[in-house]
Amino acid sequence: MKDKFKYDTHRDYLIKEFIFDDEIKQAVADIVLIYRDKFLPNGKDEKYISDKLLLMRAIPLLEELKAYYNNDICISCATGIAVARNTNFNLRTHAFYFENAIYRAANAWEYIHILINEILDINMCVGNDIRENTVNARCSNIYFEHTKQGYKLRIEPYTGQKLQEAKNKAEEEEKLLEVSINKKKSKFHKLLKKKRTINNNFQIIFDLFYSDEVKKLYAFRNESVHRRPIGAKFSVAPLEFIPGQGISINPTGWFIFKDTDMLLEKNMSILKEVIHIITDIIFNHDIPNTKENEGKVYYCNEIKCAKCKTSSLVPAEIVDFFNERNIRVACLKCGGKDTVIQDKIEVDDMCYYDNFWSYNEMVKRHSNDIFK
Repeated sequence: MKDKFKYDTHRDYLIKEFIFDDEIKQAVADIVLIYRDKFLPNGKDEKYISDKLLLMRAIPLLEELKAYYNNDICISCATGIAVARNTNFNLRTHAFYFENAIYRAANAWEYIHILINEILDINMCVGNDIRENTVNARCSNIYFEHTKQGYKLRIEPYTGQKLQEAKNKAEEEEKLLEVSINKKKSKFHKLLKKKRTINNNFQIIFDLFYSDEVKKLYAFRNESVHRRPIGAKFSVAPLEFIPGQGISINPTGWFIFKDTDMLLEKNMSILKEVIHIITDIIFNHDIPNTKENEGKVYYCNEIKCAKCKTSSLVPAEIVDFFNERNIRVACLKCGGKDTVIQDKIEVDDMCYYDNFWSYNEMVKRHSNDIFK
């Protein structure tokens, strides 16, 4: 009779069957304490970060990802683990907490790829609404018109053949960010390989994404999203005697609750490691070159400024240019000339060209002082 009660999933469950006592709360708290993290960067100091555009794009999304992991992921997975380990089995209740955990863990991977999309400047559209707006914008003439009240934005859609040509080109180039646990189907990873070289840290992230533990989690998540709940006793399944499908009736449910706690714990560990790696990538600017600059090496010198007490990166070619002419290398931040040239360090092409552009802009502003 007790076993029948465990699998009686079509009754109205009591609230107390989903909300547990202090023992479960303490077990959840203990697990959360192990896996929560401040995700402080390792390696280089923040003084090496000079790609302002990268910081503006990446840091807000990184902070959101860290908060999502420390709260949504840790609490949902820890609860799923605690329920699996510390409560008597009940099909509906255990399925509820396991589903909640795997959904959020899979969501985290979507957010991770969105962040990587920004870090590596892959420019895939995050959502159909963004893609549609971008395509429409590329099919219009957009400009600011001067009026008595100031400048007003004007949007004039193209017409005729020009519209069709612009739309075809925009729809071809504006790709929707789609990630799949199947390497051959993942549009994001295909485009990434065309646009970027892959360094060691990014390779570790992608290897973890395609690991057996994550694949298993995705398989359960996809099954429950697209086919049947984890706690289902009645579901559509393949027929055993002839090819086709029919209604499967399984009194104890289709899903085997074995080692679900271990699966959740492994995926928490993987996500924690990945967020650590991404944090280091951003703060150490460990960015690989674009595909077109594969194999090329770029260098910057660290320049310390006594005036504003900051350090910045200046492309080595610019440093050499000023040294050859016996002109002090000015500070990138304030234009001051009380500077000290430090070691030359290797950087990626994005960092190099961003600092090259920034330094030229600084020289324009302070040219009278720099060249006098």
